[in-house]
Amino acid sequence: MIPKNPPKPPSPKNLDGYIQNDLWAWMKDVCTGLIRLDFLDNFQSQRFNNITIGAGQTINLTNARPYVPSARIIVRQTGDGVITDGSWSIQTLTLMNNGVVPVTISVIFFK
Repeated sequence: MIPKNPPKPPSPKNLDGYIQNDLWAWMKDVCTGLIRLDFLDNFQSQRFNNITIGAGQTINLTNARPYVPSARIIVRQTGDGVITDGSWSIQTLTLMNNGVVPVTISVIFFK
């Protein structure tokens, strides 16, 4: 919603009414929308849940986005493996477990 009828700057009386009537309703709508956003709504991203990588293994995930991600975040991990990045391309995203135990991860790749 775009604020309607902005007041002329030299009129304090009109400014007060504008803030109370027009701007306040608009600001409530904006705040309501922003409160409902979550982390993934703020980024162009792709999430993979419960991916298991064996000890010393490499996995290739299919990149469903039309870009190569610039970063990733592991949002959940079970196991003491050490996850490192392999090569990322428009088709695949490679992750490696350099640890000695298998891990299960949930990971978000984003632009």
